[in-house]
Amino acid sequence: MLTLSKVTYSIGASAHSDAPALNLSPLEARQYGYGGDAPSTAVSAPSAAKTTASSGGTTSPYGTAAGAGSAVAAGGTGGRRGVATTAAERRNFKIAHGTITALAFVIVFPLGGILVRLLQTPAVVRVHAGVQLFGYSLAIVGLGLGVWLGLNVRYLDYAHTIIGMAVVAALAIQLVLGAVQHSLFQRRKKKSALSHVHVWFGRILLVLGIINGGLGLQLANNSRNGEIAYGVVAGVVGVVYIVVVGLWSTGRTRPRVG
Repeated sequence: MLTLSKVTYSIGASAHSDAPALNLSPLEARQYGYGGDAPSTAVSAPSAAKTTASSGGTTSPYGTAAGAGSAVAAGGTGGRRGVATTAAERRNFKIAHGTITALAFVIVFPLGGILVRLLQTPAVVRVHAGVQLFGYSLAIVGLGLGVWLGLNVRYLDYAHTIIGMAVVAALAIQLVLGAVQHSLFQRRKKKSALSHVHVWFGRILLVLGIINGGLGLQLANNSRNGEIAYGVVAGVVGVVYIVVVGLWSTGRTRPRVG
């Protein structure tokens, strides 16, 4: 039978002596027909395998299959797989998605916020905008990879995916806010209320993006070491950002031009 422990679905060999014990992430559990939504929807490894010949289902790397006409093949609430892929291809896309989005939210976006407060040059705004546009480009690529994974592994209805799409969409608004508030600053030579909205909206999106990265690691059943490494890097960058903002607020690192 199916039991849920943290984020791992364990299918043991006790119910079927010829079935190997499996440890599947929620993504793999849904993809290969072990429920994904609730333990009551589980199917045993041998019974799932029997559906292959009769229904033309796709065999999983674990020796099980979901029939083409089954609820699992239809994707439940997570969408329908539309592209034939291998486990290796999905794994590579998952690694690329995690790496690119982590780079955007943990490194590039905070760097843009730090540089705008540290650089003592008239080009500071252009540098800030360029770094953030690069980060947004990475986020768009990461989103595309994530949607591809969602369509192929049927997890478009998970919190990680929903939050990710919402954050990337909101980043487009953040870019517009930045351009408008800078235009107002150039005309009035002083900050407007929109400037504060831009700053705090960006910080909220940054925090959401970093938290969502942690949710993605859990969803992908990442190793404990990987989760720790992500947390450590995000924590160090966060401390540096807070220190720089703190010094900037006292006037010690303010650039000479806005």
